[in-house]
Amino acid sequence: MDVVSRAFIGFKLPASVNAALGEIQMTLKRKAIADMRWNDPGQFVLTLVSLGEVMVDRLAMVPQYAEIATRSFGPMNLSLSGLAGLPNLVQPRYACMNFAGDVDKLKALQGALTRSLLPIIGPPADSRPFE
Repeated sequence: MDVVSRAFIGFKLPASVNAALGEIQMTLKRKAIADMRWNDPGQFVLTLVSLGEVMVDRLAMVPQYAEIATRSFGPMNLSLSGLAGLPNLVQPRYACMNFAGDVDKLKALQGALTRSLLPIIGPPADSRPFE
């Protein structure tokens, strides 16, 4: 059976946010943080659920389940409030965005998506709490 690796559900970010993050990325690159992985500017996303490896036939069902889970959620106001490093700031491999605004609503959306996908995907690949 065909498997898609590294599947996730997320939002593309507005061009203005991508531009600001691209500038921050250039600053971090100049500091030459070893082992840090970099996305191409314009490819930043707000990941809500990491699905991991998923069978193609199951992946095809994700949009339908996600649409049902998100029906009751309206627009959200979010703004960048900082950056964090994973696994930590001392030796980061990934940079993560921190948000301010409707964060509780965003967490509720993430929880609804995760719960809705359990029957077809199972538990999420990343079991860390959504922050």
